[in-house]
Amino acid sequence: ALMIERCRPRSPDLYLDTRTTEGKKLWSGQREGHLVWPTFAYSRTGGRFAVSLLRVNHFIDLIDSLNDEDVREQVVQVFDSATGALLLATTASPILTAGQNFALSEDGERLAVLREGSIEIYDVPPPPAAENPGPAVAKKK
Repeated sequence: ALMIERCRPRSPDLYLDTRTTEGKKLWSGQREGHLVWPTFAYSRTGGRFAVSLLRVNHFIDLIDSLNDEDVREQVVQVFDSATGALLLATTASPILTAGQNFALSEDGERLAVLREGSIEIYDVPPPPAAENPGPAVAKKK
């Protein structure tokens, strides 16, 4: 799959389009403009992916600089690749912009996150049923 991130005029938010390598549209989404600098991890089968984003206190444009005091937290999210459903969301600390503080297991069923000097392991829930979409609650192991 291929994910394309784009912006729209007069909007600080980012828009995502995900397609197969054959060009078939899988899903579209939107990301709030205060979440920047994505770092990705993928399951071996490609069925799930994790993304780490920095939550900043102001909108960042391509020409803007980013200082340590601008960063509020590091958000880590796991998505179902086929549907774009958010399966799990948490935070990592200390904040590492290159994403060295989280990992998705090869099968995509567990997420490891560094937080406050400990490694926390989460079971990633299955995608929600089509009639009940929405984010799932993360269970810490």
